[in-house]
Amino acid sequence: AQMREMLRSVVDSGTATDADLASFALGGKSGTVRRVERGLGYAAGRYNAVFAGIFPVDEPQFVIVVKIDNPSGVYYGGKVASPVTKTVLQAALAARDAALDRASLAGRV
Repeated sequence: AQMREMLRSVVDSGTATDADLASFALGGKSGTVRRVERGLGYAAGRYNAVFAGIFPVDEPQFVIVVKIDNPSGVYYGGKVASPVTKTVLQAALAARDAALDRASLAGRV
């Protein structure tokens, strides 16, 4: 329960507020990793942006992991990868054939 609350705070008020779904609670962890070039060590200005999200945070039905290799411009996981998770979840909620327990979600809106 404490871990889920920490993951919720990352989306509610932390580094991944761009993933916030207005009607459902999402939890997650963002990350920004410097890329390594084989034999050279860390590559200057090259990153991986990552976000792992659980939905809904209290009784997860989906785990979504987004990794963006070497994004241009902004490279933080919370700014680049977390909005992709939001888009995927919005599409799943809109789709009739998504593997969601809609009855349990109905009480959470």
